[in-house]
Amino acid sequence: MADPAEKKSGYELVPLTANEYREFAKRYARSDEVGPIATALDKGAPAIDPESGKIALRLYGLYGCGTLCAVACLEPIAVRTGDDHAVKLDSVIVHSRMRQRGLGGLIVTHAFADVATDPAFNVSRIYAHAVHPATVKLLARLGFGAPSPTGAPLSSIDLGEKGVAKFTESCRRVVAQQENYLKVQCTLCRSGNRRARKWCVPDETDK
Repeated sequence: MADPAEKKSGYELVPLTANEYREFAKRYARSDEVGPIATALDKGAPAIDPESGKIALRLYGLYGCGTLCAVACLEPIAVRTGDDHAVKLDSVIVHSRMRQRGLGGLIVTHAFADVATDPAFNVSRIYAHAVHPATVKLLARLGFGAPSPTGAPLSSIDLGEKGVAKFTESCRRVVAQQENYLKVQCTLCRSGNRRARKWCVPDETDK
């Protein structure tokens, strides 16, 4: 991924700093469907563990022409089986006037593929709360199991059973399809084409 300091025109998906994530969450961490969206950074948690120096959180940002449109946070979880690790989708937040454009699903799917293939994580399982309707649909599409009918609505996928290669292939196929669409719209927009769908421009009628 690109350096977060190098924000280009058009579509870009980059790592974020903890401060960038917090500032975006302060403004947009609320959904009409699920209410307030809590994040691991709410209490000042660092993105890097100060003691071990290991990654504590993986933060992502989706930009359109320099405007931060959506963010996602994945949190590593320690498990007791060997050197394997689990990762949880901590939060995904989309600009309140850019929702229902597929941006949340895009950034989450990209994040899943990124950590699944990162040797620093050695991920064996990914968890996500299946609460928001769009998240529920996305998780099912990527092969996550249905959450338990009792307790927290937590869905997961075992990469040992499903296979990392198969899972990441599914993720990258979803990402490529959506990225291609957004980049085409960026090209049309920059050329002044009236048919362009300006996905990084906030809806004027939204709150």
